[in-house]
Amino acid sequence: AAGVNDSGNFPYLRSHPLTTERIADMQARLQLVADPERPDVRTLVYVPNTSGSKVIVLCKGVTPLGLGEQSNGVDDDGDGQVDEAGFSIQRVGDLLTIQLTLDLPDKALGAVAIEQTTATVLKN
Repeated sequence: AAGVNDSGNFPYLRSHPLTTERIADMQARLQLVADPERPDVRTLVYVPNTSGSKVIVLCKGVTPLGLGEQSNGVDDDGDGQVDEAGFSIQRVGDLLTIQLTLDLPDKALGAVAIEQTTATVLKN
């Protein structure tokens, strides 16, 4: 047998493939909620069960839109996505991309916007 051709990372995904249904379930569990302290940004929370009785705060300061984006139906930053949100998960074929844009308080500047994008190739 050829065996598994990977480094042994994420063995859970071998027996639990990342399907569109599982991605949709995770997107439903990750929610952006209003931040009472800063109405211009959102808080990203994880809701582990459908009852919503427990909520885990993952990060605060999520912007409504990604850097360089305006809510105008146009791809403002030239990345192929129109009006992408400050938190987005996108799957195109076997490529899963996650993007997070934060507006963080800064004592000297007032606020600093940062954006981080990561992507992985799905092998299942």
